[in-house]
Amino acid sequence: ENVMIKFLPLLVFLGCAASVSTEQYVGEYEKQKSLDEVEVTKVDGLRQTLNIKISSEIYKNYFENIARDYKNKVKLDGFRSGKVPESVIKKKYNSNIHSDSVSMIVEKSFSEALIENKLVNVSPPKIVIKSNPSFEQPLEFDAEFEIMPNFKIEGLDKLSIEEVQVDITDKDIDEVILNIQKQHIKWDESTEAAAPQDKIIIDYVAKIDDKEIEDLKRENFTFIIGDNIKGDESTVLLFQKFYEVVKGKSKGNDINFPFTLPSSFMNKDVAGREVKFFANIKHIYKGNLPELDKNFYSKFGLVDGSDEDFKNAVKVHMESELANRKKSNSYANINDQLLSLVNIDIPKYLLEKERHSISDQYKSFMKDIDENTNKELDAIASKRVKLNLIYMKLADDNNLLPSNADVESYITKNYPPDQRSSVIKSKDKDKVFSEIKNKILEDGIMNFVISKGKKITIKKNFSDVVN
Repeated sequence: ENVMIKFLPLLVFLGCAASVSTEQYVGEYEKQKSLDEVEVTKVDGLRQTLNIKISSEIYKNYFENIARDYKNKVKLDGFRSGKVPESVIKKKYNSNIHSDSVSMIVEKSFSEALIENKLVNVSPPKIVIKSNPSFEQPLEFDAEFEIMPNFKIEGLDKLSIEEVQVDITDKDIDEVILNIQKQHIKWDESTEAAAPQDKIIIDYVAKIDDKEIEDLKRENFTFIIGDNIKGDESTVLLFQKFYEVVKGKSKGNDINFPFTLPSSFMNKDVAGREVKFFANIKHIYKGNLPELDKNFYSKFGLVDGSDEDFKNAVKVHMESELANRKKSNSYANINDQLLSLVNIDIPKYLLEKERHSISDQYKSFMKDIDENTNKELDAIASKRVKLNLIYMKLADDNNLLPSNADVESYITKNYPPDQRSSVIKSKDKDKVFSEIKNKILEDGIMNFVISKGKKITIKKNFSDVVN
């Protein structure tokens, strides 16, 4: 949630319309106005119903023209191509021609009705045919759908835009270099007692009244004593407890200890309760930091590099990481403020679609979704959809939507020369262009908002921003 969210596919670059194209056939009949009579009814909230009536004459024109299309395309034994009599075509393909005619009329008239009534649909229409057409009977159908909410975005000039200033010090660089060394530690198994910075491998289970808790059971669980762990409350507290109980112990030792699970623990059946952990220390490893020398520097592409070369390379990487993190944090801060500016009715279709997407992602790495998790996922989905609506409103109102020319310019500036042509001519060009348009749009919207807000300069340390 701390980075710009991905735009909902339904909204991006489609003007928010969800109706399908009617270019299935080409003919003069497509150019004629289809609407005969339209009545708009508000169902509830953002849901609308269009009751549309189409004359039998219009249906007849579509039917006759599509029949001629069939005549030019179908091949039947005993007839030359394009020479099958219309009477034969109509008799053999009557139901197909009728179905195609109704489909085309419904699609075209629905699109026209949206434009005529200045409506933008954000959900596919649910079509109910109330009167099936013939040469003597008109077509009547209902189309129910959700519309784009109508809202204004005011107060951009009151937003606080933090401009973070960071001076990367020698101490910051030394700390990053130490972390790089730690990532390349050589681990040797030890029979000595466990001490800070040792790597420990354990098996453990947790029980309540001698009954094992499936969510608290691990084999070959690995950690380094004293590492700074980030995560939810339960994870952080449990790691700290493991650090405490294994220090001074040796390989093969069994350990048991009580632990009160925080109320925020994901398994609500045991959250807040005291459990008893049973662990066995399988391995203890002592680490040896690699020397900072030419051999080590060569791992990072610095052949015959000096200490100063490595330090400069690390600083360049830190500057890049800092820029990305400052941008990410700034966008997250702006997002929170944008959400507070407007009160939007959220289309249920978009909310359910986003909720389903998030749930699928969550289930891919978690077993079950309990009631509290459901509420959290609903809140995330609501936030994402609301932000998407705000983004698209800002883009539409301020002409920020990028063009294909903008994409090609972006590729020229950001891709190596040998990759530009292959990207533009790729078979996945549409997908690549869509992703790049999203990125350009994301930056364009944020830059626009930043230009309107009040700038506040804040000085921070490197570690405060990137950690």
